[in-house]
Amino acid sequence: MMRMDPEIERKWQRKWAEARLFEPHVDASRPKFLITVPWPYTNGSLHVGHGRTYTLADIIARYKRTRGFNVLFPPMAFHQSGTPIIAFSERLRNREKKIEEQYISYLREYEDEGRIPELLEKFQDPKAIADYFSNAIVNDFSALGYSIDWTRRFTSADEVYQDFVKWQFEKLNSMGYIKQGSHPVLYSVRDENAVGEDDIADGDVDKVTIEEFTGVIFSGRDFDIVAASLRPETIFGITNLWISPSAQYVLMELEGRRVVVSREASEKLGYQYRGARVIRPVEKAEVMGASFRVPITAGRSRCLNLPSLTPPTTALALFTRCLATPYGTTLRSGSPGLTWARSRSYRCRREAPLWNHWKRRCTLRAYPRPTS
Repeated sequence: MMRMDPEIERKWQRKWAEARLFEPHVDASRPKFLITVPWPYTNGSLHVGHGRTYTLADIIARYKRTRGFNVLFPPMAFHQSGTPIIAFSERLRNREKKIEEQYISYLREYEDEGRIPELLEKFQDPKAIADYFSNAIVNDFSALGYSIDWTRRFTSADEVYQDFVKWQFEKLNSMGYIKQGSHPVLYSVRDENAVGEDDIADGDVDKVTIEEFTGVIFSGRDFDIVAASLRPETIFGITNLWISPSAQYVLMELEGRRVVVSREASEKLGYQYRGARVIRPVEKAEVMGASFRVPITAGRSRCLNLPSLTPPTTALALFTRCLATPYGTTLRSGSPGLTWARSRSYRCRREAPLWNHWKRRCTLRAYPRPTS
């Protein structure tokens, strides 16, 4: 079997570079063709997906050259903006074993073993990570023989590129194509920044979604109470509210109302509603000693203690409603985390936490008061 001689590859790659074959110049006599590919993120070494994507683009670029086109490919750039590089750098500073092992495996593809500890120290600066792997990608793509014009190389972190992005937004805004509004986004509390899929560990394979819960408001004399539900249309059968004896509850100002929620809920609602603020802690006796008006039906409901209800499964209160079914009457809680069956002793089955750092959102819904 014939073996590929790597020296032959390197010989012709040198000749291509010396002849500057892949650097297009203005030529009015030939049709222009531009092909670009999503830029690689520079927080680590390449994987087979990069090879597939750039090989397909390189085939197209080479074909178009044979057809007489003046081809610009890609122009080559590197994605250095966003929070993942910063996050990896911070974790290396914290000496996280898993991340150190991950970067040691990356560096073994390029470096002698003795130089790796020195580079890991440098990688505590996020720019060092971005620059190292940008250069590594250049060498890898060159070794693969891609017909890339390297004279137009840049990164998303370059000042001139950042200015270009600002100009784009200002231009689109001046033309009325950009609107500002409120909508749910993935958000990092620690970094105080909106995040995308690439910013979350395994976000590309373990898709992150936003689940919306309805906060049903029960009106009281001194304050209202909010119960979380995925089934707000079942409020016609409400029998009572539940609170947890182990949870901490607070009184907060929210959308012009004074409402009681759990402390966990107050933190999350504070990120979702402008002007939301905690007023004071609330003793459970205050809540259990009051009655609350049920939306729409105008009935009255009281809060009961539920020992098996533990945070963070419930970020707010729960309500129980009485539903008529072909099999008799059942009681069902208003939380996705608890399912109830009517029997002598109630049993709890936990299915999912009500709140998750990345995935949960709550919408307050105020129902109209009855006219009579």
